[in-house]
Amino acid sequence: MNSKLEKILMQEASNTNRIYLHYRPQHEHWVAYEQSALNLLSLAPLLLPDEEIFSDAEIRLRYATINFEQMDRYNLPAYCTLLGDDIMVLGTELPLEEN
Repeated sequence: MNSKLEKILMQEASNTNRIYLHYRPQHEHWVAYEQSALNLLSLAPLLLPDEEIFSDAEIRLRYATINFEQMDRYNLPAYCTLLGDDIMVLGTELPLEEN
């Protein structure tokens, strides 16, 4: 299993109300997986969900993408905290409902 997938699975295993976003520079957008994707879609309902297949581990994950323009439209940058060069989290103070 690759380290990117491991990181995603560890973050999402206990996630309920956070949105972890992983940057994809080749597409200039951020990607939220699994519960993060569901939480993002609840804040930005015009985004479209999809699935990514990690063939080396035979795992399929739900995801949603958001670009910089969409982030500005939903006023999300004010709630973001960088966790690394290619990952950030939207603050837990966002009004998300428990699933």
